[in-house]
Amino acid sequence: MRQLLFYRCAREGSTDWMRHLHHPLLLLETFVDPQHFHGTIYRAANWIILGSTKGFRLASAQGYQPNASPKLVFVYALQRNAQRLLSQSYLNPVYQCGIPKLMLTASQMNALPTLFKSIQDPRRTQGRRHRLETILAIATGAILCGRVGYKGIAKWAQSLGQDARARFQCYYKQERYHAPSEYIIRDTLIKVEPDISPSKPINPGYLKICSSTLNIVRHLMPR
Repeated sequence: MRQLLFYRCAREGSTDWMRHLHHPLLLLETFVDPQHFHGTIYRAANWIILGSTKGFRLASAQGYQPNASPKLVFVYALQRNAQRLLSQSYLNPVYQCGIPKLMLTASQMNALPTLFKSIQDPRRTQGRRHRLETILAIATGAILCGRVGYKGIAKWAQSLGQDARARFQCYYKQERYHAPSEYIIRDTLIKVEPDISPSKPINPGYLKICSSTLNIVRHLMPR
């Protein structure tokens, strides 16, 4: 009886989701407290256990607080290709709803430029002020924070404070860090090819990360 209820909720929930939000559901997710339950009904209904949470709970204004009771995570795919769709480098526009609220930490800002340090700079040396890795890192950070297009990236770059610009290794002059303009961002991203060629030997796995990141950035740029 409970399994039939699961199937009915999954079927009708997916239909209602499509009707009201105009895109299909890919999978369902639920959490089980192993201190009180084993998730037997979910296992019997062919739900897949992914593992355990890290043991945190949302405590209103205090953010996430440690919790002594990690939960088991179960998922149920509503489409056969759900895993492939959710593991792509970028999300299909059909499923992109709302504006991402990601905020970069100081350590993440420091790390982003290092990801692109070994990429050859296609620009002329004359008149070059902003480092290639700085521009690519800012473009990546802006897109991760929900900005789209050259203008969106440029506005995000100009909104960065001096500390953030220093972490991105922005151009420094007259005791201030300067973010690249929209023109510089556009011109640089157009010239850089996703199939990058490192200027010095580099770990293949690291190179793959760089290429994937550039592909994401270029994919989200207006044609």
